[in-house]
Amino acid sequence: MRVLNCFISKTIRIRQAGFFLFILLYLGQGCQSHIKNAIDRLDDKSPSVRISAVEALGRSREKKQTDYLIQMLKDEDPSVVLSTVVVLGEAGDKRVVQPMIPVLKHKDPAVRYVASEALIKIGTDAVLPLIAALDHKDSKIKIAAAEVLGRIGDKRSVSPLIAVLKEKVPEDVYMAAINALGNIGDQRAVRPLIASLRNEDSIGRYFVPDALVKIGSPAVPSLRNKDSIGRYFVPDALVKIGSPAVQSLIDLLGDDDRDVAWLSMKTLGRIGNPRAVPALIDRMADKDPQVQNLLVEILATFGPEAVKPLIGEMIDGDLNSQRLSAAALIKIGAPAVIYLIVKIKDKKLPVHRLLIEALIKIGPPAVQPLINEIKNPDSDIRYISAEVLVKIGSEAVQPLIDLIDEWDPDTVWRVITILGKIGDKQAVASLINKMEEKDPMIRFLSAEALIKIGEPSVSALFDQVIKAEFEIRYLAAQALRIIGLPAVQPLIEKMKDDNPEVQKAAMELLTKIGGPAVPTLINVLKEEDLSNRKKAIDVLINIGAPSVQPLIETITLNDPETKWQAVAILGRIGDRRAVGPLLAALKSSNVVIRYLAAEALGRIGDRRAIGPLVAELIDWQIQHRVATTLKDLGWAPQTETDHIYYLLAKGKKEDLIPKQEDIRATLLRDLRSSNPKQIEYAVFNFIDLEGKRAYKRLSEYLNEDGDCSATEVFLNSGQKELVETAERWAKHHGYRVFYPIDARWSVGPCDASPSK
Repeated sequence: MRVLNCFISKTIRIRQAGFFLFILLYLGQGCQSHIKNAIDRLDDKSPSVRISAVEALGRSREKKQTDYLIQMLKDEDPSVVLSTVVVLGEAGDKRVVQPMIPVLKHKDPAVRYVASEALIKIGTDAVLPLIAALDHKDSKIKIAAAEVLGRIGDKRSVSPLIAVLKEKVPEDVYMAAINALGNIGDQRAVRPLIASLRNEDSIGRYFVPDALVKIGSPAVPSLRNKDSIGRYFVPDALVKIGSPAVQSLIDLLGDDDRDVAWLSMKTLGRIGNPRAVPALIDRMADKDPQVQNLLVEILATFGPEAVKPLIGEMIDGDLNSQRLSAAALIKIGAPAVIYLIVKIKDKKLPVHRLLIEALIKIGPPAVQPLINEIKNPDSDIRYISAEVLVKIGSEAVQPLIDLIDEWDPDTVWRVITILGKIGDKQAVASLINKMEEKDPMIRFLSAEALIKIGEPSVSALFDQVIKAEFEIRYLAAQALRIIGLPAVQPLIEKMKDDNPEVQKAAMELLTKIGGPAVPTLINVLKEEDLSNRKKAIDVLINIGAPSVQPLIETITLNDPETKWQAVAILGRIGDRRAVGPLLAALKSSNVVIRYLAAEALGRIGDRRAIGPLVAELIDWQIQHRVATTLKDLGWAPQTETDHIYYLLAKGKKEDLIPKQEDIRATLLRDLRSSNPKQIEYAVFNFIDLEGKRAYKRLSEYLNEDGDCSATEVFLNSGQKELVETAERWAKHHGYRVFYPIDARWSVGPCDASPSK
């Protein structure tokens, strides 16, 4: 048997020795009668002879031969020692233990291995000598003794091995003691093993966790160890222990030491055994937010195994447990969906809304199961499923689109409605296609959905307005009108298209949208392209009343270009609300604005404008327009002066001849006024009436009765003769003339005495 053990050994040297022993054993059958001479052959020079003698003594089965064999353990030839160890190991005599211990450090690894196996086979009788060997001065003996003790597994060796951990020994001895304690698996080793972790330089940090794993569930209470290093390493060991540690960890969940409870929770989560789920759920009563958050994270790691218990807690637990359970289910995600849907069908549950919110937060994994419920006969379930899909949003769009052509009309209606409520642009193309269906309800619902999607639908709807048959065209136009403001900018871009048909359709749609389009259209008035501005003006006029207030506000802007267009549009609209702002525009410094304001007031036809317009008859730049407007308003001059002004404004010479003297008298009076506007009116009307002959009369007036105001009017008249007269007057009276580049010429300082 011992030879057979050599044959199956993993060590080559041992297998060779076994083969050699086999030859000697069976070829030497005839020599057994000479066994008594074997002892004499133990001193033979030939190793093979000595091996034969050892074998012969071993076969004798006589214990008295043991002493001879023990002596052979010191033989110089490894093969002889190997044969001797095999024979002694087979004999199982405890007397060989002490002599065999030194063999554990033999230079030949095969010998060391067979010696270890022999001592292990001897078992309990070898324990005490091996324990004593732990104190041997040779570290190789110490290591081998620890390893053999670990393999034997006798509890008597636990304390001595623990003592080794407390000594200053080489690292390989330390490692051997740790491994031995792990192999023995006695819980008394747990605390010393953990205590050994305190030494930061110790190799034990790498081997203690594995030793604890071998010890198994008895290592769980070590979480109570206050040593932070121990608590750092022990959980890894417990995770490797796995299921056997679960119950002990569950027992520690309620430990008074919150750190212990915390580590227990985390370790149970890492082990992942579903037996821990109910116990972890029970811990939801803890009011510590950190504990609650940790529980949510841990329970989520159990996945499907935790779903049913968590849903049960949602239904039966207190508010806090319900909230935490929902949070964990949301993290679990897809595996929880079907169970949540089953529960939302029970409308009497007090946590119905919480179940729905959990599905919403789970999101995409819930989409397909919820889509399946759209066909549920129960209208409440259909409504809830649709509500959740809408809240999930964009992630639900493509799955809904994929099925939009496969279902019955009733279900298609619901899908279209859901797509509209989600409002994602992904659905636009499919909904446009549905607008072409024969079913009028599908067409209507598709248009309604596109309205809810808003701006992303505009371009596609506009194409329908241009290309589709009448009914769809009308439906698309109505949809764009209802979309309103979001459609404005895209339609304005269409209004600028080169295609006249596209321009016309866009302008008509903008008109139908009305008020919401006005501010953006007013911005178009600022563009350089006159064609675009004209289109915007036409649309604003067609919109009518809704344009009035924004246009009135535009009149207050500093941008003259936009302001005069707004004035003109208000006149075309003809709304009386514009009268006051237009009257204010009559005072503008911009002649175009004044002119258009007078014209607009005439278009509106409100007689409240008569008085202010009469006052503007002395505005020589717009006097003709003012006179025309007053005539349109049915005004007739009430005074001689007004009549003179009116005649001058009309500019008909045949009407002026009979009144020439009165006109000159009126103009001279205006010329002598201190109002620059009246002076300017007189100057230019004199020039209109008398041509160049007026220059002499005006120059004489300035030289005789002029002042600063008249001088400035002359300077800005644009008439060379009058400008030169004004310059001479200023120089003669000691005033300076200012010639700004972008403003009116002036003289001064007119509020002080002239310098001589």
